[in-house]
Amino acid sequence: MVRIQDTGYNPIVDFGISEASSRMWDVITKVIEALGLIAGGLWTLKKYFDDRASERSLAHQRAKSAEVEARKPFSSRQLELYFDAVEVASAIAAGSAVEQAQQLATFWRLYWGPLALVEDMKVAQAMIQFGHALDANASQGELKIYALELAHACRDSIAESWKVTLPELDTARFLRPIDKSTENLKSPSAPAALRSPPQTPPRA
Repeated sequence: MVRIQDTGYNPIVDFGISEASSRMWDVITKVIEALGLIAGGLWTLKKYFDDRASERSLAHQRAKSAEVEARKPFSSRQLELYFDAVEVASAIAAGSAVEQAQQLATFWRLYWGPLALVEDMKVAQAMIQFGHALDANASQGELKIYALELAHACRDSIAESWKVTLPELDTARFLRPIDKSTENLKSPSAPAALRSPPQTPPRA
């Protein structure tokens, strides 16, 4: 019988490594392999959660866009009526007696009908405030303040409806004196009581 000599690699024999050292290196090798597996698992887990977060963010953006698209007919009509109300109020507040007479009927038509359909609470309060000022025969100086407040309320409502961020307003105009036709109102910031919303919530 011919005996086959085993010539396999044996670090203990070939390099003179002790059995204890060989076992230690074997343990180190296994630990490194285990750490590699753990690192790979953690990276896979992180990628999974990152992908899920990206999917949620994309779904949120799509839902937001869909909401804006769905609201477009309403928001567009709201935008038109807001511009109509602001233009009418400004014409009444800053126009001549002839212009005021022409615009009063339009203001009350918006007040009692179309605008009430689309306005938010701030715009409703500003319209009520302007209407009460008209009923009280307020001066043009007061009406100018209320017209500006109506415009600002409409502006805020438009920004909310269209999900846009508008630049800050220049409030310097509030510090400029009003013309001499307004004896009882030298500065728009003076009559704080007049600027507060009316206490009666319904249109009356």
